[in-house]
Amino acid sequence: MKPPIKRLLIWVIAAPIVAVATLWAYSSVPITAPWAEFGYYGHFNQVQRIIRSMPDLEIVHHWQHHDVAMEDFTFTVAKPGGPSFDIYFWEDTPQMKLSKDADITKYILRVAASY
Repeated sequence: MKPPIKRLLIWVIAAPIVAVATLWAYSSVPITAPWAEFGYYGHFNQVQRIIRSMPDLEIVHHWQHHDVAMEDFTFTVAKPGGPSFDIYFWEDTPQMKLSKDADITKYILRVAASY
């Protein structure tokens, strides 16, 4: 059995390392699974889910600007029997700052209504 001081020292060293690694993984590791609405692909996956839930819109294509963070992404969508158009989420635009599903949905519907 290890003396209590060694066990305490292990926890003092290991706990911060595990905490930092967990925070790094949460925010940086590119998890591409569509259910992962956090981290690198988080906002992209959230917007994609919202568009897919709209019966009058179909995703035709998407584009992503890969960097240290996902700075920009665009979805090309189409209405049934209608034109295709782009929905932009670019760095430093108001829509990129939207985080609530309802606000993102309103933005997408506003763009779609103009086509």
